[in-house]
Amino acid sequence: MERINTVQPPCSEKWSEPAILAGKAVRDFITIQNKSSIMKKLTTFFRNLRIRTKLVGGYTLIFIMAILAGDAVIYFQVKSTIETNIENELKNSTATILNMIETAASTSIKNHLRVVAEKNRQIIVNLPPANNIDL
Repeated sequence: MERINTVQPPCSEKWSEPAILAGKAVRDFITIQNKSSIMKKLTTFFRNLRIRTKLVGGYTLIFIMAILAGDAVIYFQVKSTIETNIENELKNSTATILNMIETAASTSIKNHLRVVAEKNRQIIVNLPPANNIDL
């Protein structure tokens, strides 16, 4: 296994130790000249990480996965609740509109029949008396 010579950044006050170590780990990962598969390179990369980095990365991954799982459960619960509420509101609105239309139609028909009955009554009242009508 042959390594490519890389230029090391000067260790100055601007660079913190974790940044230098992370840079070294990334540089080591990039400069591996092994002809093996990507999995072997990844395994080597993770073996070379410090234990603190592994723990922080692992706990961060677990935390993110827990948050995503919780979000998924909440999303589907809220989605089904909202769909149920919307369906109930639509049923209530439909029933209310149907009731209003039936009431308006029956009132309109009653008024129309009342007007026709009054008109017929006036016609009958204004008729001249019939003299010889046999029933």
